[in-house]
Amino acid sequence: MATKWNIDLDGDNNTVFTDLEDDTINANGSNNQIATGDGDDAIDVTGDSNWMDGGNGNDDITVSGNSNFISGGNGQNTFDVTGDSNFLGSGYDDDTVALQGDGNYVNTAAG
Repeated sequence: MATKWNIDLDGDNNTVFTDLEDDTINANGSNNQIATGDGDDAIDVTGDSNWMDGGNGNDDITVSGNSNFISGGNGQNTFDVTGDSNFLGSGYDDDTVALQGDGNYVNTAAG
């Protein structure tokens, strides 16, 4: 049985990888790498130049900041992104995207 993680991260230049459960990650900082497994994850990030991947599963991803790389993977993902020059990518399935800011790039696969 995999471990369900609830992580609060405050700082810069950190790396967080979790496993296959429904994980919750709250991060405040810059240049962090965050990746979750195939569960239904909740990721909330405030800061700039972060990299995050929700893996497969129905993920809720909220990001406030600039120049972030955000991937939801496959699953019915919900994205709420505020900031400029962010990259948002998602895999197959029906996603919901709320985006506010300038110079953002969104790439969603079929679904």
